[in-house]
Amino acid sequence: SEEAAPYKSEVSSGVTLFEVPVLNFVQAAGYDPAFEPIDDYAYNCSNETALFDSEMKPGYFALKVEGESMSPVLPDGTIVYVAGGEYAQNGDLVVAKLRESGQVVIKKFLRKENMICLNSINPDGKSFEFDLKENPLVWMWPVIEYTVKARQQRWEKVKRKAADLHE
Repeated sequence: SEEAAPYKSEVSSGVTLFEVPVLNFVQAAGYDPAFEPIDDYAYNCSNETALFDSEMKPGYFALKVEGESMSPVLPDGTIVYVAGGEYAQNGDLVVAKLRESGQVVIKKFLRKENMICLNSINPDGKSFEFDLKENPLVWMWPVIEYTVKARQQRWEKVKRKAADLHE
């Protein structure tokens, strides 16, 4: 019998893929912009990478969603591609580090005059509203792309519907 050819991965459509370091939430929370650029930090402390077709620029990194806090839109295992160093626009999904708690969150960004709103994408999740004078964020950058495990997302939606029926 013939031996199977080793697994090969080729992109023949002319699409260039960029290998991006992936941080977890604990690693992202440990980042302090006073010491080094986020992409240097990500390369130094990450042992995982992901492929994205959006151009890799200085400051870009990826973040792996852990747990169910962002389900069903971003279920456990989703990897978001973050444009570190770029400014968020109203309606963008953002990754932000909250100054008071040191927590890293993924939320929908909205600015209304002097107020920053970080709205949960999970109906049961926590949203935040801050006055700009409070200087509430250590950093905040837009998510430009994400990869979702389709079956995991479908399963999260089914679980949510079942939970709603039992209430």
